[in-house]
Amino acid sequence: MESKNLNEQLKDLEEKLINNDTSNTWTTKPFSYNGFKETELKWKLDYIFTSRDIKVKERKLVDIKYSDHLPILIAFEL
Repeated sequence: MESKNLNEQLKDLEEKLINNDTSNTWTTKPFSYNGFKETELKWKLDYIFTSRDIKVKERKLVDIKYSDHLPILIAFEL
């Protein structure tokens, strides 16, 4: 079975869950991991997916100096 690319995987998730991500959480610095190396800042790294019964009330990006991610802090209502 052929593996799906990231866009196909995200589409599959969006069929089952709500994509509550409205932030720009692109990688903040070049990175490498297990032989994968990226020098351009073109990767969206962090997402918020929820079930339909969870309502996201607030989103906030957390600036972290020592990571290539911009984590998302959320407040939600069940």
